[in-house]
Amino acid sequence: NYGFISSNEGTIYNLSFYDITITKDKKFNVSELLIGVIVGLNNGNINYCKVYNTTADIELASSCLGVLVGKNASKGVIENSTSNCSRIIGSGSVGGLVGYNEGEIKSSSVYDCHITYIYNEKNGEIGLACGYNEGNVECDRVGGMLYWTCTDNDSSIYPAIGRIIGHNTKSGTYSVSTTNIGWDMSWKSSQILWWTAFDQGGRVFKFDDRNVGWQE
Repeated sequence: NYGFISSNEGTIYNLSFYDITITKDKKFNVSELLIGVIVGLNNGNINYCKVYNTTADIELASSCLGVLVGKNASKGVIENSTSNCSRIIGSGSVGGLVGYNEGEIKSSSVYDCHITYIYNEKNGEIGLACGYNEGNVECDRVGGMLYWTCTDNDSSIYPAIGRIIGHNTKSGTYSVSTTNIGWDMSWKSSQILWWTAFDQGGRVFKFDDRNVGWQE
């Protein structure tokens, strides 16, 4: 777990972080990474925290990368917090607030977050609020851009990409008051007239007017 605090079970209140860069050493080899600017793994409370100008490049399929928190576990609560002006490159579960959410996210916002998905060896989940959600996400505002270009002919891999949530489970709930989201993506390759060599768009923008990539 990696962050200002690697693992939180207490309360983090009214902190601001500026000009953060996150990279993964090529020699670093682990089965799973939980990475956030504030907390890697959150089982406590985060309230009134802000993160500005984050740049991250973590291309690992088993990673959970969020601007605020890598993984918000079942007891984790994030309230009244924001991420601002982020530029993220990642695989695995990637979100502008949280990579993987099991807990509660309330009254929080994402501003000017740009996420580029890098194709990897298994399904990933990308959303401007949250990559993978089985908890509750309530955002005031979500804004940014999503980028992905399909480059590999592997029909077994379908990344879940949504404007708000990448992959939302049966128990996952979400709401957003205001959105300003764009995308520059291509999930088809070698398309000539009606013929397509492969299409990995099976879980891209499939539900709720593109807000969710894949819904169980």
